[in-house]
Amino acid sequence: MEARVRGRDVIAQIVANLHSQGEELRYSTIVPAAYDVYLHPADHARLESLATVIAEQARRALDEELGKLNRPSPIEARVREALHRPRLPYERAGPAWEIRLIADPNDELAPGDILVDSTLLLPETESLSGTRTRRILTTRRGDRVESREAPPVEPASPAALVASPAALGGTAPSAVAASPGTGVAAAGSEADGTPPAVPSGVLATLTYRDENGDHVFHMEKPQLVVGRGGPGYWVDLKLKTVPDVSRDHLRVRYDEPEARFYIKDLSTLGTTVNGASIPSSIEVRGGEKVDRNIEVPLPPEAEIGLAGAVFVRFKAEISKR
Repeated sequence: MEARVRGRDVIAQIVANLHSQGEELRYSTIVPAAYDVYLHPADHARLESLATVIAEQARRALDEELGKLNRPSPIEARVREALHRPRLPYERAGPAWEIRLIADPNDELAPGDILVDSTLLLPETESLSGTRTRRILTTRRGDRVESREAPPVEPASPAALVASPAALGGTAPSAVAASPGTGVAAAGSEADGTPPAVPSGVLATLTYRDENGDHVFHMEKPQLVVGRGGPGYWVDLKLKTVPDVSRDHLRVRYDEPEARFYIKDLSTLGTTVNGASIPSSIEVRGGEKVDRNIEVPLPPEAEIGLAGAVFVRFKAEISKR
């Protein structure tokens, strides 16, 4: 009999993820407030109509767990009283629990598997510059449950079922003008001498070739995340290529006040711009990956190399208007 996910399984994995991480501060211990739940597409389709109910009951379960964490056992209470060490209260990182059910877009999960991705933003300290981000992935595969820390990433808005109080009834994120998955080209052709038409609102055009062929991607948002993607690694421009290219490899940012573009390397094997390597923004400190927010200017026209495996032609469009 083929394994399949039940709603109670989703809730149990979210609660398990809550227990997998927490950051002790001076006056409290912070736990994540947002949880992305990845399911096999068949499981997601079956539970999609129940997403709102599952999310609501998951929030109730998280509230109950938070209450339990804030109620010490009688023995612990006596020990802490004797040691004059008060118990730090557990607090949620955000104003409300956010639960999203998402169909696995990369065929990495089997029916019955559940992957829960939570992100906890940690405060800056005097000895650490930059924002520290801790991400915990909890995966259930059959009867086995694993938890691991994942590299930090700022997820783009996926085509997901949003089941949080603020998001219910909201509008879906706008689609890009050219899909990296299908390689939809802009209108016009080089054969007839007509340059491809650039849709209104496009900041830059990126052309590239990966294992799926040639593609054109139109950057419409101020920030663009490029990489192989995967469960817990949401990217705007997803590449089908070798593992040398990181799941979240680089980011391109448009600075409107300066009217110029910047690029940041988040990869393991590096990024080049017009053949020259750029500095990595990631540094490992105390076993944690810290984004030092190092970015360099990106010329209006440039060739971006990702680990020497994929090369992307970048062309700014905003400066032409």
